[in-house]
Amino acid sequence: MSGKKSRTKGHSYERAIANVFREAGYTDAKRQLEYQEGLGVDLANTGPYRVQCKRYKAYAPITKIEEVPEEVGTVPLLITKADNKPDMVCLSLNHFIELVKDRRKLVDIYTESRKDYKEDK
Repeated sequence: MSGKKSRTKGHSYERAIANVFREAGYTDAKRQLEYQEGLGVDLANTGPYRVQCKRYKAYAPITKIEEVPEEVGTVPLLITKADNKPDMVCLSLNHFIELVKDRRKLVDIYTESRKDYKEDK
């Protein structure tokens, strides 16, 4: 694939992932502008998530996450897609465990509120 086609493929993928973030509630998520590239972050307005998108023929190597500068309170993500393969997300184990814990807390809160609701009836 030529350089220009490859760049276009990458930029289209960044826009697609920004759409995913908007659908997930980050309504202002967008692709970084051309002159902002080189920051190590491809998307803006994604909350604590610092996103690096890579769209290649094969999945991007996990080392690409090192392009995302680490800052306290942020979660570096590498989102990658290979031709004819599903999108994949790479993040540190510590950040993954925090997401799982948060999800578990939400499930527990929901379960408890449902029990209270049933007992009230």
